[in-house]
Amino acid sequence: MISVGTIAAFGLYLVRTSALLLATPLLGNGAAFSGYKVALVALVSFALFSATGAPLEGAVGGVQYGMLCMREALIGLSLAFVLQAVIIAVRVGGELVGHEMAFNLSGQVDPTTGISSPLITRFYEAFFFLGLLAVNGHHLIL
Repeated sequence: MISVGTIAAFGLYLVRTSALLLATPLLGNGAAFSGYKVALVALVSFALFSATGAPLEGAVGGVQYGMLCMREALIGLSLAFVLQAVIIAVRVGGELVGHEMAFNLSGQVDPTTGISSPLITRFYEAFFFLGLLAVNGHHLIL
């Protein structure tokens, strides 16, 4: 039988993971409901909880649990904000290099943001994400 502390601890993992994954630039910033985001949040939360989770000790009141959920949401949102800031820095670097190479005229419209981004910027973003995966940075973020 699953204890109350285990369910409460899994809820905290779910809050942090949902705040992180729903605010990351990889999944887009659309406001529409999409089932794959919910499935991804549930799957990642379950994987993280099964790997490192432990039940909460003692009884946790409603107000205290609400404060814990707010703390986890702020941690997830701050991690997503840092990742978003790094992505913006990479985009600005790509814009500067593309401008110097005179590739800014060949801009394409990005469907996630709706803004025009040059080819060099897209290459910089792709190389950044590949580098992040290569050095297991996605593990550090999660």
